Amino acid sequence: MTAALTVSPACTRGLYWRPAQFVTHQTSNRCNLETGDLLGSGTVSGTTLGSLGSPLEITACGHQAV
Repeated sequence: MTAALTVSPACTRGLYWRPAQFVTHQTSNRCNLETGDLLGSGTVSGTTLGSLGSPLEITACGHQAV
């Protein structure tokens, strides 16, 4: 296995939902909770280039190499 790779240094302190709240909200309505619901639940982006949260933003919609 290779060394760990940081995809994004984005900070999650400003999220509207905490992970436990998100799981509770999803499952309280009998919604099936899948892995993608937690991993793809939105972009966590900052205001600087080093704090972009999604691969789409980081690569400028695929036009810029990482």
